[in-house]
Amino acid sequence: MYYLDMRHARNTFGIICFVGLMLWIGSCATPEPTSPPESEQPDTELPDDARPEAPAEPEPHEEATNGSQEAPATNDELADEDIYIETEDFVISAEMYETTFNEVEAFIAELNEIIADRDFEQWKAYLTEEYLQIHSDPAVLRERSESPVLRRNNIELRSIEDYFSWVVVPSRANARLDDLDFIGTDKVEAIMRVRDQGVILYQLKRVNDRWKIDVF
Repeated sequence: MYYLDMRHARNTFGIICFVGLMLWIGSCATPEPTSPPESEQPDTELPDDARPEAPAEPEPHEEATNGSQEAPATNDELADEDIYIETEDFVISAEMYETTFNEVEAFIAELNEIIADRDFEQWKAYLTEEYLQIHSDPAVLRERSESPVLRRNNIELRSIEDYFSWVVVPSRANARLDDLDFIGTDKVEAIMRVRDQGVILYQLKRVNDRWKIDVF
């Protein structure tokens, strides 16, 4: 009788162990939840982040461009192509600079020939009335006579013709235009570069569609 009870107990214990083993195996084989882990969620959201590149998104962009395309195009054109100088008082385009440079360069070439020929009367035709008056003033001529070169050679300027002979001819016969400094749309300073420094050759003013030497 005792033997049967022990046998029954062993059988019961074996069944319990077997059932427990099967439950454990079953729990290990249970699949993971179908929802992705948190670490994979950014991948599922990536299409949402990429939506601005979708064809539907450019429509607002195109509308904004169409509504303001003239102003940006004009600004870019002015900044990159047209504007050479812009101040509060005037605007000089790149085309105007080039045209003016060519005009002044031709003007100086003519002057060089006149000065090299020492043709005073012809030279006067290239001056404004203001320039003629100022450089005919005895006080101005006396001041010019104080320059080291003239004093060293005992030269005293008494007329504008003296000024032409002793100042203009030695210093301007071989003038060369390298740059322009715009004082206004009709006033420029002709610049020649000497030893990497800009030297003002002439102050010029457009009078009756012609350039003339002036004093600013």
